[in-house]
Amino acid sequence: MKKGGYWSIISLEEKHTCAGDPTGRNKSANKYFVCDWVKDRLKTTTGKVIPKQGQIKEDFFTQTNIDIPYQTAWKERNLVLESQYGNYEESFNNVPTFCNMVTKTNDGSVAIYTYAQDDDRFESMTICFATALQGFKDGCRPVIGLDACHLTGKHGGVLMAATTLDAQNGLVPLRIMVCRAETKENWTLFLQHLAPHITDHKCPITFISDRQKGLHEAVPAVFGKTPHIYCYRHLSKNFKKKFKGYELQSHLWNAAKCYKEAFFLKTWNF
Repeated sequence: MKKGGYWSIISLEEKHTCAGDPTGRNKSANKYFVCDWVKDRLKTTTGKVIPKQGQIKEDFFTQTNIDIPYQTAWKERNLVLESQYGNYEESFNNVPTFCNMVTKTNDGSVAIYTYAQDDDRFESMTICFATALQGFKDGCRPVIGLDACHLTGKHGGVLMAATTLDAQNGLVPLRIMVCRAETKENWTLFLQHLAPHITDHKCPITFISDRQKGLHEAVPAVFGKTPHIYCYRHLSKNFKKKFKGYELQSHLWNAAKCYKEAFFLKTWNF
């Protein structure tokens, strides 16, 4: 074999006695193989929604009778997402181009971004469309909701938003900001950039938010004594932790929906 450079089969045992992988897995079913399998399914699937990891694992087992680890399904899903939408690093590198496109195609709109001075890492991006601001001044209610949500992508961060209501109770986003964390400093910067665009509304403005510490301090710091009220959902959630019983919770709701002071005092001092 060593001299001739070839090999030959001497004997063959036709009866297979190997138990194989007791978990029913196959090493060939790696993340790249499963990724191609999902792409082929998306070509014929209505809606073309990329399934979650658990659904991929279940569907793959149903069709192939091979049980893949959850981690493989998770890696595969990331590969499919990157093939369709690009990876996170490329997206962050395209932030300057995206902001430039927003300002060029939407006259009067604001799109700014910041990077760290020491290592050029992304810090924040703020977008504010001129049409939404003009609609707020012309016909939206003088109520602005402030809130933030955590981003669950590879690099995390938060999305801050200022939202108002039009005459048909439709949501109108006035300004959004992507940054690293929900802090007093970021909220103050967010509101300082928002203030020049909303202060000339024809009616006094009221802010509504949860009781997040940074936001609780940033609103009076930027807008002074402008009314700042709190979301009933968050108040009710904290109220239920301390006060049990339907009667007290019912009085809280009745007091919250009162639109006259006399009715509020009557409900509050029951």
